[in-house]
Amino acid sequence: MPTFHRWCRTLALHGALLASIALASPAFAADEPDLPVPAKGELVFVHRSAGGGEGALSAAVQALDWPAGRVHVFAHGEAQEIMHQLRPYLFGERGLARDQVSVSGYWRRGRTEEGFREWKSDLARREADGPA
Repeated sequence: MPTFHRWCRTLALHGALLASIALASPAFAADEPDLPVPAKGELVFVHRSAGGGEGALSAAVQALDWPAGRVHVFAHGEAQEIMHQLRPYLFGERGLARDQVSVSGYWRRGRTEEGFREWKSDLARREADGPA
């Protein structure tokens, strides 16, 4: 969240922001940070357990009213959601170039730290090998 907060402060001065942030459940509503959203901004908190489930963040991003012109996407979070749901949408349907997207899976639900590292290494290896 600290990195996202810095982005918000910068964009508040120089640009627009469309953001969807996923939280575990509405019980965490008190954890919704007070972020400096620019005048041309929209911030949506998505609660996975409130009916959206696993694809809630991806659905929220797809529902955003995307601005015209060049955009930059900062998509970091749970690996399955970011790498397998959001990333294909950004590069495929949205047609964004690599230099417009910062995408990273930081953790994977249900995995230990070591299990996550193994999963991430396997994913990188499969992507480097290309389609089967």
